[in-house]
Amino acid sequence: MTWANAEQDIVLQYYHDCFTLDDYFQVVEQSAALLNSVNCAVDLIIMLPDKGEYNLKTAVRANEVEQKVPPNQRFVVVVNAPAAIKLLIDAARVVAPRATANLHHVNTLTQAFDRIRHLRTT
Repeated sequence: MTWANAEQDIVLQYYHDCFTLDDYFQVVEQSAALLNSVNCAVDLIIMLPDKGEYNLKTAVRANEVEQKVPPNQRFVVVVNAPAAIKLLIDAARVVAPRATANLHHVNTLTQAFDRIRHLRTT
């Protein structure tokens, strides 16, 4: 996970090879720390691998993510989300409305930056 631009208003989260819940919650903590380190609105790009622990446990623990959403989180763009994770995100919207607010799905990293650019101008 890293800043995606020099302005420090986009965070890029990425997972290598396989998505695990442990990795996910570590990245959530790290992202919250990055967002809390700046005084501007920040967008997140989350790049997901094809393989991973995409199951109901992910949605059940969404309330843990909700508690860590910094006030300056703006848009969340998920890249390459498998159908299962899209369903889990929809299920998580009930228990994690701030974490899933302003969430968008795209297929590529280029599309993610384009979507953020578009959302910022509308």
